[in-house]
Amino acid sequence: MLRFRSTRTSTTPEVLAALWADIADLRRDIARDRAERHEVTESLRHQLAEARAALIAAETERDGLRAQQLLDTEDRAVLRALLRTARRRQAGPSQVYVLTRDRAYHSAHLTRDAAMDAAAAAGAPCDGWSSHPVDAEPPQGSTSWSIRTVPLGDAS
Repeated sequence: MLRFRSTRTSTTPEVLAALWADIADLRRDIARDRAERHEVTESLRHQLAEARAALIAAETERDGLRAQQLLDTEDRAVLRALLRTARRRQAGPSQVYVLTRDRAYHSAHLTRDAAMDAAAAAGAPCDGWSSHPVDAEPPQGSTSWSIRTVPLGDAS
């Protein structure tokens, strides 16, 4: 800072020397301030670049997570469908086909075709078959062989 010395014995060359010394001090202060500002500016630029890179990385990760979330949602839907199918298969059949001959039990089968094959193997004719629910009686005069559909599990 400027230092004016007010002395009565000061001469002009002494005042000028003091002023030049003050100017030199001010120039050093300005240079030091510029260097500090430059360091701060460079530090802030570096921090800004890091923040921008972090933002880009976060946006990329967010977009990836959104895509993964959509995929996870689709995967969950497919998994639920597979689980329903597996549970249905584990639960077993909902009905069986009971083969009767002369109104007496002969055998039980998972499919109607399996019941017909068993009847054919036991000598049943290929035509004149009747199908009816378990609680219904076969029509009079019908063949001695019949297949009754019997529901399994909860009857309600």
